[in-house]
Amino acid sequence: MADIREQNRALGRVASILYFVVNNLSKIDPMYQFSLERYKILFSENIDYIEKNSGSDNPQERREKIDELHRKSIYTTYSRCLFSKDQLLLAFSMSVALKKIQGDFD
Repeated sequence: MADIREQNRALGRVASILYFVVNNLSKIDPMYQFSLERYKILFSENIDYIEKNSGSDNPQERREKIDELHRKSIYTTYSRCLFSKDQLLLAFSMSVALKKIQGDFD
């Protein structure tokens, strides 16, 4: 059980970092207020979608698919709520935050 939890920890870390990227958009414009509850629902929906449609018994492959889908859905969902001038900022902020946790960005 602890082994499975450790394997999923990286997925949770990425999800939490992406939430804080989205949450920090309120510093750009106070109109950008996003709910943690809605974010958790979106994350759960992504997990459910992959669990139903993955067709794979490999847990590592499922985690990778969840991670990929979640990154895409975060960008598409939240960029719809932004002014077009701030959409590029969201993409850039997500990229920098993800590169930081991979150790590719100092």
